[in-house]
Amino acid sequence: MLVMIQVVNIIVAIQKVVAIHLHRATIATAITTAIIQVHTRQVIIRAQVHLIVGQVQAAVTLEEVGAIKPLFL
Repeated sequence: MLVMIQVVNIIVAIQKVVAIHLHRATIATAITTAIIQVHTRQVIIRAQVHLIVGQVQAAVTLEEVGAIKPLFL
């Protein structure tokens, strides 16, 4: 009977350790996912900014050439 209780206690202890490790792995995965998402957003935002800057530069160039009237008047 005492041996059975000890075995059960050991199993419970192992389960707790495994649960803690799984929980840590889940947290690490969540953090990694969050970092990837933030990085992806930053890349998208950067691309959008580059696109806007590119459009403004193109507009300024066209103004200089005289192809379009100045936009900011």
